Amino acid sequence: MATEEQLQNLHKLVWGFRTLVAEYWLTPEPEAALRYAFTEAGEAIDALLREKRPADRRNNDKDHDRLDEWADCAIMLLTALPEGYASWATAVQVARGGIGSDARLGYRVAEHMINPLTSLETTVAMIAALPGMNLQARIVDRLRRIMHKHVPPYRWGMAQSFLDKAKV
Repeated sequence: MATEEQLQNLHKLVWGFRTLVAEYWLTPEPEAALRYAFTEAGEAIDALLREKRPADRRNNDKDHDRLDEWADCAIMLLTALPEGYASWATAVQVARGGIGSDARLGYRVAEHMINPLTSLETTVAMIAALPGMNLQARIVDRLRRIMHKHVPPYRWGMAQSFLDKAKV
């Protein structure tokens, strides 16, 4: 279970990284970030289906880890929250009540598309509470992957150093 401080640090991590690589990896406005979070939630559910139903006939060229997809979703939810956001206490309390399932989490992310005023920070806390999830480590790994994909190698220094400090 993530603490208030850990969630706030994740938010700072995502926004700090975005600031460092802004020239190469643009930050979407909040509405677009919520839409991207919705697509990542869909990818997490897709990964879960592939894991639970391997006999289904599908285009199986994907090898996605559902927890990585939830980490991508968290990155987009954290992006939708304004830089400097600091109200995490309620999110920690609500997440302690249990998350239910991947499907429930998926519906919650979908709800943000309709009602963006619902508690985004609580959804991030619920993602952090998924069994087997080390959200900080996964976010750092996902941001490192983004750096390698979008940032020219000669500009990796500061971003690499920033991510190395955040690694747990």
